[in-house]
Amino acid sequence: MTFALLRCLAADAIRAQRWAAPVLVFLMAVVVLSAAPGPALPVYAATSTVLLPCALWLTVVVLNSEDPAQAAVTTGTAGGLLRVRLAGLVVAGLIGLPLALAGTAWPVITSHWGRDIVLAGLAAHLLTLLAGLAFGSVLSRPVLSRRAWAVMAGACFCLAEIVIPGAPPARQIISAFTVAPGGSHGLAGPLALAAAETLAMSAALIGAGYALARSRA
Repeated sequence: MTFALLRCLAADAIRAQRWAAPVLVFLMAVVVLSAAPGPALPVYAATSTVLLPCALWLTVVVLNSEDPAQAAVTTGTAGGLLRVRLAGLVVAGLIGLPLALAGTAWPVITSHWGRDIVLAGLAAHLLTLLAGLAFGSVLSRPVLSRRAWAVMAGACFCLAEIVIPGAPPARQIISAFTVAPGGSHGLAGPLALAAAETLAMSAALIGAGYALARSRA
């Protein structure tokens, strides 16, 4: 993976301007969800959950920014599909990282919260960002070529993350942050568990996305 490849994929994604929709959706959600005064942890639970589909959306936008013919040329020039897909995930992550930081910082700007709560909120946003990247890797071309199927599958992934008990990371974060909305005591354990399971799940999904893309390329 080289800087030239990252720059090429980023330029294609930015030029397509499809990144604007998920970015705006997330920023508006952050403003709305943190408008009312109250404990920060439930706000962080909500905004980090919203980041999951937005990160998934961004990942699909970046990985689908090239048409199939152009993608084949890029793959040949870059030296393999693995490099191109990893570079696409890095670009999507770099676009999503400011969103995670914004979602963490906005409640601090509008109110005042302790360092432990802010760090917990940052961890929650980074975990859902990673999960969104991983889910997006199995919903982009050439794994799924039809946009309608990608949208429906993405919606199912996100709903499952919210409703399935113990699903990492969204449901775990929601459960941990809403049980103790007044403080950060006792969050280290749940966040560590969520991080470990999210890392394992994301690695498996990214690997599966690469294997499926390679078989269908």
